[in-house]
Amino acid sequence: MKHQSHSPSRRNFLQSSLTLAGGLSVLPADANPDHKLAIIPKIQKGHWYQKPLRILQTVLRESDAGKYDARSVVNYMQKAHCNVLVVNAGGIVDFFQNPLPASNINPFMGSRDILKEITDLCKTAGIRVIARVDFRGVEEHVYNKYLNWFSYNSDGSPMQLNYTRPKLYASCYTGYYRNEHAIDFLKYLLTHYAIDGIWHNSIGVGGICHCDNCKASWHRFSGREMPTQDSSSELQDAYMQWKSKVADEHMETMKNTVKSFGDDKVYTAEIFSMFEAGQRIHSGIDLYNARDHFDFMVSVAFLTENSDRIHYEDLSYAGTIIRFLKSIAPQKEAIILYGGNGTAHRYVMDPSEDLKVWLWQALAAG
Repeated sequence: MKHQSHSPSRRNFLQSSLTLAGGLSVLPADANPDHKLAIIPKIQKGHWYQKPLRILQTVLRESDAGKYDARSVVNYMQKAHCNVLVVNAGGIVDFFQNPLPASNINPFMGSRDILKEITDLCKTAGIRVIARVDFRGVEEHVYNKYLNWFSYNSDGSPMQLNYTRPKLYASCYTGYYRNEHAIDFLKYLLTHYAIDGIWHNSIGVGGICHCDNCKASWHRFSGREMPTQDSSSELQDAYMQWKSKVADEHMETMKNTVKSFGDDKVYTAEIFSMFEAGQRIHSGIDLYNARDHFDFMVSVAFLTENSDRIHYEDLSYAGTIIRFLKSIAPQKEAIILYGGNGTAHRYVMDPSEDLKVWLWQALAAG
């Protein structure tokens, strides 16, 4: 799509805005006693992730590894003026030659190392890379090797995630898989690959886990037996206080692991938007406690939600989220995670005029 000659392009607007934001602050004439234009140097932010970013996130299918073309990805990013790539590293399925226990190397990758190919090329091109990891659960063959690393229901059966195919065996905030295993996993990535940080996908844990670690931690916190879905509201409220506590501890542990490789290594994740705050009841995490652990604030903002029946959000949605993120963490960059059509409607395009209004409002909000 071409811009009309009398209308500034998004790129020109960004360049002008970023030059001003990164260099000078301009005050109105009546802001000083001499009634002159006051131009005050603005303190430059320190790390690269504290500056304006244009991020491309590629969520690869397993089969994409067979014909993955890292050079094409870098070329696309240069044409699109992206300066950061978020790319699959592993967790559920590994896109690198993972030698660690509980690895699940992508069978479509063969002997290739997709993560190394893309990180090396991005480093040469001056593009930052954040490795996307996911420790929400594992496939059955991994679970069977490490039975005590995962989550359990009150009847002793393993907890599974019903929304994945195949169903994954779930992990919890206190278990070995999300802690000792995850720490070793992150350290291996940060030691062996040219990455600039970690994007912690699906960080939230739902439900009530009855694994030995959770029961012991809950008992130390409350002195009571683990609640069930039928327990009193008072007991469930107390459980959620504990769950928020262990969620905070888990995020802090992951952040400290990343930061042990340098303050310039970023740790972040997307948390559901401000309009889905009810998920706090299930996961113990919302944007208010997440802000203390992440280096920049990310929230989901799709014009078209991912559902069977297409629904378009209000056009003020993206801009409102940006303003909210900047209000709760003004010292951090505010970023919306956006992509066309969610994932359910591959052949449906967002209305072009709505999309322009949507994106310009987010940009205008900072």
